Amino acid sequence: MGALFPSNRRDLPPFPPNPLSGEHRGVAPEQMLRELERLARRMGLEVRFEAFDARASRRGGLCRLRGAPLVLIDAHATTIDKVGVLCEAIARFDVEVLYIPPLLRARISRSA
Repeated sequence: MGALFPSNRRDLPPFPPNPLSGEHRGVAPEQMLRELERLARRMGLEVRFEAFDARASRRGGLCRLRGAPLVLIDAHATTIDKVGVLCEAIARFDVEVLYIPPLLRARISRSA
């Protein structure tokens, strides 16, 4: 007869991350960045990654180019910094009517 509880923790499904705690277990920063880029495109935001001057203190942000919103991000920034810049930019818009996975929504809300 099998054990009631598996002895190997790998047999257990991972606990989902608590979106309010800031934990991102199971979600790689690169994956989060791709999802945020996809969300930005759905919102009509252009996202560009360009090399900034090494002396630049900012890693990017939201601006307008010929009247259209643009998120400009330093291509040399860490993935975590890129996620932060994109979350800050998205948080400036009304996203309540959009479906956003809970983990992303929580991360965006923390940047508001």
